[in-house]
Amino acid sequence: MLINHQDLKTNQTLKSRFPAPLPGSVNDNVPVSANVHLYADPDSYLSNTPILYADCEGLEGGESVPKAEAFKIQDGVLVSSTQRKDSLDPRVRKRLQRRGNRVSRNLKWAHGDKEKSKREYAVTELYPKLLYTFSDVVVFVLRNPKYDRPSATPSTHWSCEDHREILANVPQNSLGQPALPHIIIALNATDLAIDATQWDVKEATNKLLSSVETAINTIPALQDHVAWWRANGRIIHTTKDLLECYYSSVAVVRIPVKGRYMLIDQQVEKLHNEIMFKSNQSHYKKKKVRMLSNSEDLQLYLQLAFDHFTTDLDTPFDFVSVALKINPIPSDFGGNILKLAVSIKKRHKWWKVVEIFEQLSLMVASCIMLDIHRHRRLG
Repeated sequence: MLINHQDLKTNQTLKSRFPAPLPGSVNDNVPVSANVHLYADPDSYLSNTPILYADCEGLEGGESVPKAEAFKIQDGVLVSSTQRKDSLDPRVRKRLQRRGNRVSRNLKWAHGDKEKSKREYAVTELYPKLLYTFSDVVVFVLRNPKYDRPSATPSTHWSCEDHREILANVPQNSLGQPALPHIIIALNATDLAIDATQWDVKEATNKLLSSVETAINTIPALQDHVAWWRANGRIIHTTKDLLECYYSSVAVVRIPVKGRYMLIDQQVEKLHNEIMFKSNQSHYKKKKVRMLSNSEDLQLYLQLAFDHFTTDLDTPFDFVSVALKINPIPSDFGGNILKLAVSIKKRHKWWKVVEIFEQLSLMVASCIMLDIHRHRRLG
């Protein structure tokens, strides 16, 4: 919807020039697409900072083989895992693994474990870790929670059903992440009878967050997250406080049910604007801390993250350690100060960079004065 909406604004042929995900049937629970696919945003395609949409197969697909995968097996384009294991010549298998610069990796944590060997486990445990770690913006498309009624039950129902997807696997996915992703919750199929102010992004965000404000006190699974963060020094009073431990910001965009197509068009435009705005914020923050990756750096980090998460799902991906391996710290005065700061950060994980260098300032100043005196530097 996002891709076609942006493309058709400037394309007069009424036919999208950009590939887009194929939506599934409302009466079918089998996922249409398999794995994760990247799609270009038409609006930023030719800019210096193009946006790519990562479309992941549904987390609730279970063990059902997605239709795209099933057709590939049927047409002989793709063989099933059981067929691949024994029927392919080793030389052919190796060639297929590296075809198009793609590398096939074994899931080492799945060896000997039937549950972890299932497709559902990889989709619900591995995919979110990779997507959360490298995304600037995470968009969750949820069915509209009817929390406008006075009862507290609807908001509790939303939290119980959707908190796992929103907070899944993110407390310890990565260390030293330059910027937390932003989250946009798209409430799909919203009733047209709601208050008109709820089509505004700010109003919809405030309404949803206020409706689930006390959910952290009533839902055990959320309480586990709260306890973990409080034990690590974070102050959490509301569900919004908890979400902001994982995401830089929270926004809610309502998408109406079919019927008012002009309104649908307006809301999709608002969703796209939010994605663009939040992406720019994320880029600015990464650039400010000098960790904005170009295409080559991003590819390198992605490959190392794949190596890491296919080997160990429990240990966080450490951006700082990887960055130091790629660009080692020089052994001069400035490099040694940086090494000391990194060591302090490892010991005091929740200290901010400013706090670390404030603590170091007097010692660094003393070292500079000593260096000037020893080498009799003038000026």
